[in-house]
Parts: sequence; C-alpha cells; structure tokens
Amino acid sequence: MITIVAATSSSEAEFDATSFLGQSVRRLQDAGVEIQMHVYQHNNDGLPVLYNVSLESADENSPILFVHDDVSLQDLFLQEKLNTALHEFDVVGLAGSKAPSDAPGWCGAEWDRSGMVSHADRHIPGSQFRPEMTYFGLSPQACHAIDGLFIACVPRVVKEAGVSFDARFRFHHYDIDFAQQAREKGLRVGTWPIWVAHGSGGDFSSKEWKDSAAKYQQKWRR
Repeated sequence: MITIVAATSSSEAEFDATSFLGQSVRRLQDAGVEIQMHVYQHNNDGLPVLYNVSLESADENSPILFVHDDVSLQDLFLQEKLNTALHEFDVVGLAGSKAPSDAPGWCGAEWDRSGMVSHADRHIPGSQFRPEMTYFGLSPQACHAIDGLFIACVPRVVKEAGVSFDARFRFHHYDIDFAQQAREKGLRVGTWPIWVAHGSGGDFSSKEWKDSAAKYQQKWRR
C-alpha cells in the first residue's frame, strides 16, 4: 500500500474531478494499484507542516509519497518501481542533481543533473496525455538534491534518522532542504525513472521564492 500525501486549494469534489493528481490516482486504483490518499483540502498552510503530520501518522514501514496536486501519475508499475527504488535509496525523487548544499536550487547544468519529467498545462483538459518531456540526465542516480513535485520515502527510515520537513520553507526549498538533511544524516538520496506529467514549471522570479532562497542559503551556508 502506498500512501499519497498532497495539498490543494480546491474542494474534495473539485480535486477528484479536475486535478491531474485526483484523476490519475483514480485511474491507478481502478487498475489495481493499492493507494491510500491523504489530501489536505482548501489548504493555505505551508507544505512542511502538513507533510510532517502525515509522516507521524503514516504506516511506519509502507512507502509514503509526497506529490503536488498538478502531477498526473501515469506509471502502472508505480508500486513495483517505488518498492525497488526504496531498496536502493532512502529518499527518492524524479529529478535532481549533485548541487552543493548552499545552492538555492537543484537544476544548474553544472551539477550533474539526473532524471526526467514530462510537462503539460494543467489548465487544458487532456494535456497530460500529450506532454513534453524534459530530460535532465541519467536515472537512477544518487543525488544531493531533488525536486519536490515527487518525494518518496519510508517513514520509519527518515524518522529514525531524525529527518523532517523544515517549516520555515513553506512552498519553496523544503524539498532540497529535506534531501540535504537526509544526506547529512547518512541516508541515500536519488532519482528513479517513474512516468508522470507535471502541470507546471518552477517560478524562480517571485518575491516568495527569493525570500525563501535567502532563508535556505542562510541555513546551509558553510
């Protein structure tokens, strides 16, 4: 059983009917994939607060997947791939790199990037079925940082290591911070080739992102 955790600004009915994640999970469940959903509706809270609550209450030994609500999970072998990935790595993403701990991002071309993610426009119905692929580099591969659209782990492993999501990072940098914490505690972080379509790209120009980047660099400056 995979526990999928997500947050959305919409209602339960809207999430199920219109979101990339809600629609794709229903299709996977119909195909026999064992998924338990935990969705925070009408959410305004930072993701780390919600994710930590779910980490504490989740089955200790079953995979937990933190995923954005605009991600369409399209891999029918999701269960098998996650089980395999979590034997090789303790924290698994789809895209990442060997960015240094004080870099406020992961996708610089100089940092040995890894993974692949297809992209679509979440505002266009059906666009998730004709996405454009973005290839970053070889996967599976060990990484220092991973992207937060998809983060998988086993709760017992990260909790025993003393790793959790840092609440000072509400919607940005919580992902690379989580990965860097995991590495500091001796956990293995890496990417795995799992097929999804992401309904948005990153916004690195907003004041919120820049303020968060400053907090991140202050925390990890050596």
